[in-house]
Amino acid sequence: MNGVSARAPSPARDGLKRLVRNLPLPDTVFGRLLLAVLTCVALPYAGAVLIAPDDHRASLIGAFFLLVPPLAIGLWLVARHITKPLSVLVAEADLLGRGGAEPGAHEPSGPRELRALSIAFDMAQSRVQAYVSNRSRALAAVSHDLKAPLTRMQLRVATIDDDTVRAKLEADIEELSSMVRSAIAMLKDLEQAESVEPIDMNQLLARLQNEFAEMGRPVAVTGRARQPYLGRTQSLRRCLANLIDNAVKFGEAAWVTLEDGHALRVKVADRGPGIPQEELEKVCEPFYRARSATAGGIDGSGLGLSIARDIALGHGGQLRLRNREARGLEAEVVLPRG
Repeated sequence: MNGVSARAPSPARDGLKRLVRNLPLPDTVFGRLLLAVLTCVALPYAGAVLIAPDDHRASLIGAFFLLVPPLAIGLWLVARHITKPLSVLVAEADLLGRGGAEPGAHEPSGPRELRALSIAFDMAQSRVQAYVSNRSRALAAVSHDLKAPLTRMQLRVATIDDDTVRAKLEADIEELSSMVRSAIAMLKDLEQAESVEPIDMNQLLARLQNEFAEMGRPVAVTGRARQPYLGRTQSLRRCLANLIDNAVKFGEAAWVTLEDGHALRVKVADRGPGIPQEELEKVCEPFYRARSATAGGIDGSGLGLSIARDIALGHGGQLRLRNREARGLEAEVVLPRG
């Protein structure tokens, strides 16, 4: 075997590894530091107590217990010095997931390794934001440039004498134009720096319910939010409006349930045909349309669920789709509190 013999696994070594992995270690940096230091101090002390004369043992034990409080205080300060910069990084990472973090907002602090980690995180964050911004501008430019050839196509199609061919081409051009308009609208929304503010979700859903009712689309809302949610009002409004619009489009009515706890959950259900299991993930991709939508001749650009998912992700949450047991689809937006 190329002159190299593989080392046979040692049962004793494997057993020791399993023992170390299964040890009930404290869950904090301070707890683990204290355990390690006390172990290093206690073992020599125990040996000293065992070999010391009887009249010295009480003094050694007393000295040990006098040593523990200042040792614990010192270790707590050290652990605090380590974990405070880590807490700042955790907060920045959470803000980055919600789209509200600013690179370099905090001065790197703590030990050298943590300062290097903070600088590397800021650099990665800057690169990600630059990439997203450049991509959005490029896509917006492409979408905008498509409008001119589409207009020329419409003018040329209008000169075709064959009514059947002209009607088919006009329908194709209109569908393509709708997709371009939707893409431009989505990119404009993504580029807008909407501020985070407290949102009365009860009032927001009530307004959406009234707006759909005016269009003759029934929407039932149950449940209440116990307190306002910190988010971007227009973005969340569009997210929920897209989900409700899909529900009434495919199921003729929507049932919205609002649940409040550790996370705010908005469930939008309908009694439509649902989505095949293998398409549940695909329908959240831009411009993808389920077979039931295309077969039923239902208008749409295939961006509604994609936009809703991106908005949920931008708030640190997620969008879940599942078919109901009886009939229809349920879309659930999970928005974390805090």
